[in-house]
Amino acid sequence: MSAPLRCVWKKKPATPPSGSLDLLCHCASALAVVCLVATLVLPVLAPARPRDNWADRTLEGLSLRDKIAQLVQIRVTGKFVNRQSKDFKKIEEQIRDNHIGGLVLFAGNVYESAMALNDFQEMSALPLLVSADFERGAAFRISDTTSFPWAMALGATGDEDLAYREGLATAEESRAMGVHWIFAPVVDVNNNPDNPVINVRAFGEDPDAVARLGIAFMRGAQAGGVLTTAKHFPGHGDTATDSHIGLPVVPSDRSQLERCEFIPFRRLIDAGVEAVMTAHVAVPRLTRDDSLPATLSPEVLTDVLKNSLGFRGIVVTDALEMGGIANKYGSGAAAVAAIKAGADVLLLPVDAGEAIDAVEQAVLAGEIPVAQIDASVRKLLDAKKRLNLDRSRLTDLDRIGDTVSSPANLALAQEIADRAITVVKDESRLLPLDPTSTHSVYGLVLTPSPDPESGTAFLNAFRDRFPDAKTEWGNARMPADQLAAIDKEIKGADLVVVATLSRLASGQNTSVPDAHRQIVRKLASSSKPVVWVSIGSPYLLRLAPEMKTMLCTFSHSENSQVAAAKALAGEFHIDGRTPVSIPGIALIGEGLSVPANPVPVVVSATAP
Repeated sequence: MSAPLRCVWKKKPATPPSGSLDLLCHCASALAVVCLVATLVLPVLAPARPRDNWADRTLEGLSLRDKIAQLVQIRVTGKFVNRQSKDFKKIEEQIRDNHIGGLVLFAGNVYESAMALNDFQEMSALPLLVSADFERGAAFRISDTTSFPWAMALGATGDEDLAYREGLATAEESRAMGVHWIFAPVVDVNNNPDNPVINVRAFGEDPDAVARLGIAFMRGAQAGGVLTTAKHFPGHGDTATDSHIGLPVVPSDRSQLERCEFIPFRRLIDAGVEAVMTAHVAVPRLTRDDSLPATLSPEVLTDVLKNSLGFRGIVVTDALEMGGIANKYGSGAAAVAAIKAGADVLLLPVDAGEAIDAVEQAVLAGEIPVAQIDASVRKLLDAKKRLNLDRSRLTDLDRIGDTVSSPANLALAQEIADRAITVVKDESRLLPLDPTSTHSVYGLVLTPSPDPESGTAFLNAFRDRFPDAKTEWGNARMPADQLAAIDKEIKGADLVVVATLSRLASGQNTSVPDAHRQIVRKLASSSKPVVWVSIGSPYLLRLAPEMKTMLCTFSHSENSQVAAAKALAGEFHIDGRTPVSIPGIALIGEGLSVPANPVPVVVSATAP
């Protein structure tokens, strides 16, 4: 020490007297201990250093109207649009003038989507939060991306690792194109076979299985760097009306919802899902009103979702342009009611400007607290910060070619499709078929779509594996001469494979054409060996429960169609289990194990 130790509480001589050296040493030691403790403890007790307060500073700089605009997301397409066109100018106006906070990406192509999103980001004073309905990968909206089977196919595999890997791949392709927030996973419990809008979009009808797979997908997607969304709260599975067209009614009471529909939502909330999307469904036993959509109900969004289930993340409405809302409410009224109910984000209002104006007027009139608006905006700004959009909002186009539709992602999608194939019945023990057999085989694909490409993935894959088989394709408008020709071929064949394809499309009729019903029922009542492949909804099998051999794909994606052809030819061991019950045919969890053909099938070089 450079100077003698001095104890301030008692005067000491300059030179310690004899015998006081020990006391001096003790004081020095005590002081050293105090200094060490201070070094370790004071940083803990001291106030935390202020974090990066970009969200704080941004929020403070926004006017009331601009805060409200941050809660609005509008539709954009990923297709080329001329910069001087009316459509482009309309979007530009919403960004530059109305200062909306986000975009929802719809149908388009990979590079056009990324380039358009970059253009829009550069127009905006604040980074835009870009979302998309990538339920089964980006292919749900964007072509040339990895097309995963529909969620019910994952349900048939029951494999959480596959769900995680699909979520990860979806997120990586999303971020490569400039999408930050995916409206997935769907965690509705599809316990109504007549549901026209959820159906194969759900993992199944067992709430525990839906929760397991939903969490796995969510964690994979989060690892890939996107926000995830559990939808559609409080549950859209037990409905028989398409909410794109009208207002479905959920008949369940609170106890039933707790035992079934709420289970996946509660578990994903506990697992850290960032957002929950509302459903445009009436739940009269919660709201006491059979005409009030859950999206506009404080009882559903605040009392149940926030207070009971404890959700503190982003509450986003389903599209406010859908019939379940737009048929009864104007843009302004719907926006105000949704915010009052507890929503943070207004998705696709019919008129974004009108929605912003109406919410602003409601705040100024004292109907909506400013603090509520601030809290919602803060959630979104925090999300943008976590996504690093405050520093980097533009997409690197060079990254797309190395990320989107990679061989690994395509192989994963085909693996899921293969693993999902489920043999519901095989009373005649026809499976697998022998491609080398000399018996005459007739393959028939029936699709309700007039699109000449619909069902051709199965037809081509079937022809590759059964090159001697005669085949036919028919849509909903089958002329009499075609029906007669089909009847003749069926009579002359030793075995018939009939594949019925059902496409799930929002707001469209999912009924089976009469001609297809007649063909299937005639085949079911004949003594001829028939293999029926349901491509898409498994509930189609109710048309002819007496059919002796049935396969399900639970998806109409092209890789699911290919998987069906591969399964028929015995290219892999079939071991899927139906994730839903099919009334009169199969219970949930049922499915036959069918071994692969001992001799590998030789297919053409062009076959998948």
